Amino acid sequence: MASTAVLQIVSYLDSPTGVERIRVADVIELKEFISKTPAQSYEYYFYNNAISDKIGSLRALPDTRDERCAAHTYRLPPAARSKVSIVITYHNEARSALIRTIMSVHKRTPAKYLHEIILIDDYSDDDTILPVLSQLNFPPFAHNKTLSNTDALIWPVNIGLIKMQRNPRRLGLIESRNLGARLATGDYLLFLDSHCEVNVGWLEPMLERIAHAALGRSARNVNMVAVSPVLDIIDTETLDYRASSKNLMGGFDWNLHFHWVQRQNMEQNDKEAFRSPVFSGGIFMISRNWFFKLNAFNSLLEIWGGESIEFAIKLWLCGGEIEIVPCSRVGHIFRKQHAFSFTNGGDGRMTYLRLGWSGSLDAQGINKWPVVTVRIETLLMR
Repeated sequence: MASTAVLQIVSYLDSPTGVERIRVADVIELKEFISKTPAQSYEYYFYNNAISDKIGSLRALPDTRDERCAAHTYRLPPAARSKVSIVITYHNEARSALIRTIMSVHKRTPAKYLHEIILIDDYSDDDTILPVLSQLNFPPFAHNKTLSNTDALIWPVNIGLIKMQRNPRRLGLIESRNLGARLATGDYLLFLDSHCEVNVGWLEPMLERIAHAALGRSARNVNMVAVSPVLDIIDTETLDYRASSKNLMGGFDWNLHFHWVQRQNMEQNDKEAFRSPVFSGGIFMISRNWFFKLNAFNSLLEIWGGESIEFAIKLWLCGGEIEIVPCSRVGHIFRKQHAFSFTNGGDGRMTYLRLGWSGSLDAQGINKWPVVTVRIETLLMR
């Protein structure tokens, strides 16, 4: 029997022994992968990469759910019609943060629902990440002997559960997500950032909610609801994982910047899904067909910013809904600054203007916009 390295997981329900196991050989291989991260300053990532590297490819997380979530029996849809494609895009991400995102998804997602993990490298400085990952020979990867030469790679490349592609030039997060969605073949799309760690039982609550919300709409069984997890906080300095409040929903100001807004009706069951005007960080799950009926993300938005708000408004106006599911928990590194540059030396404000503001506004005019939280209460009262 192969030796294993054991990582203890708090209340991990899918394992009868309460642990996750990874072969020692695989742990060593992933450690070697992480050790090849090019030396960079703190400003390159805007989180503590040294600590991230020490944490490694997978770690135990505190179970931050309400205890009733763990005790709940989820009514999940048939797996044959509920395959999930997880889209992860990255640009200049630390190897350890990226591999932890991938491995946490693989280890904590029910295999019968995990259709594929799609990795889009948005022209990172380190162009060896995907070729090296293609040589790994353990789940969710599968070694492909034809991919040993970086120059010989023809994108996209399939290795096990992983489908990967490197952009020939910088396209930005928004267009990269559209590209990943076009490569996907699952019934549902689930967009994740590349510096996340999914927690125990993260997918089941969202899958239950999105599937059964469709059943309640009409005989057409149209999946018009998009769902998002509660995003727990991974500290940028210590990488400590801590719970976020489940009593917040998403809003935005007149600059179209995201803000957390206190829920108005908090007397409802703390584990039940609730409506939210917008997503946080664009981390959400949606029917693939519904995503493309809404024409995906706005391709005019450049690099980063505004896509989740633009898509949320479009979704609501076209008859859909957004819900946050408190029983689903995903850790996320909330960086205090952008770890990348915008096109033409900009700061991203022109990206937000492309959401549909009319008239001519110069930089001075933009700076004078009021910062007023918008809650779209009329949408929530539908």
